[in-house]
Amino acid sequence: MSYEMLLNEQDVSLEILARRPDLRIKSGDHVHTVTEVATTGAAFEVTIDGKSFSGWRYAIGDEVFVRLGTRSFIVGLPQAQLRAHSKGAGHDALHADMPGTVIAIHTQVGAEVKAGDKLITIESMKLQVGLVASRDGMIEGIHVPAETAFDRGALLISLVPLVIPEAPKAAK
Repeated sequence: MSYEMLLNEQDVSLEILARRPDLRIKSGDHVHTVTEVATTGAAFEVTIDGKSFSGWRYAIGDEVFVRLGTRSFIVGLPQAQLRAHSKGAGHDALHADMPGTVIAIHTQVGAEVKAGDKLITIESMKLQVGLVASRDGMIEGIHVPAETAFDRGALLISLVPLVIPEAPKAAK
């Protein structure tokens, strides 16, 4: 079974060759064997091609943030899949999944955005995360300014659907 994903903003294809007794995946010309050690919570331990790594993961929307050893990765859907997945989803509010601080705002009120466009960068637990529009729309409001702390559940940005004006009807 093949999967398309976005890894650190690059489209990547992975093919699962086997799930048992160990996960075997093919990426390009390389085949890797992956074994996960049972753990709880966001922390995990995994062996990749015989080498052990400890790390943690945290999912936000369609992205998973992974810290593996000393490297950080962002895994998500490629832009085309994200747009198709989000089309008509009706998500008009971007709320914080965890407490943090707004680092940068990448849009402005009234701006038209597409699903997957980066709207805001936040920092939480020493991890900077870029949050994206879940669907096409227009920025209705930016509710937390840059360099401001927020609580879990805080409304960060709100969207409204794009309204396309109708063409005038011809007079009879």
